[in-house]
Amino acid sequence: MTDSIDLEPESKPIRRGSCFGAILFLLVIGIIPIFACRLITLGTVQLGSEDGNFLNIYMLQDPEQEGVGVQWTRSFDEEAVCTRTKVRFFMFAGEGENLDYCSCTFEPDSRPLPNSCVLSE
Repeated sequence: MTDSIDLEPESKPIRRGSCFGAILFLLVIGIIPIFACRLITLGTVQLGSEDGNFLNIYMLQDPEQEGVGVQWTRSFDEEAVCTRTKVRFFMFAGEGENLDYCSCTFEPDSRPLPNSCVLSE
């Protein structure tokens, strides 16, 4: 009648996915202050290229309006003839009107302009 009692708790090995997730989380948390300092010193941060697809984050620092604006522009096609732009504001003081518009540099030959687009001059 000798039953052996196992006093050691069951240990689960740490999986590689958990370690990778923790390292990725710490990197993201570390990048946030660097991004904020760059935004404050430069006033704007642009991610992407200027040929039609980019994300632009900028500070609004007027006496009546303070906040952060996010502008996301993407092109409809490879030639970047028409681009759709969305602008969102996250205000600390005052109000900002969110925008969503489309503009074209010239009318494409292969197809008509999208309904919401206007030619820019």
